[in-house]
Amino acid sequence: MSLRINNTSHIFHVFINGKHIGNQQADNGKFHYVFEKDAKFKSGHNVISLLSITVGLANYGAFFESASVGITGLISIIEEMVMKLLLRTCLLIN
Repeated sequence: MSLRINNTSHIFHVFINGKHIGNQQADNGKFHYVFEKDAKFKSGHNVISLLSITVGLANYGAFFESASVGITGLISIIEEMVMKLLLRTCLLIN
């Protein structure tokens, strides 16, 4: 399985059940990226912890809270069989 997260932070860390599985940082001012990493989950209850770090934003004054930074979309857990099926479907369509 893999974990996919849409993000706009400067630095991003992901932990599953207390174990660091990866991090990503914005390159050359491109703050919109998708973190995707293979992840191993145990059966039953799992804890996904996300640390989104953003530094040095300009002072927006009264509209500071309107700055779109951090986790911006769905957090998806993707199973390998679903990925293979989607890939085959895309190849058939093209």
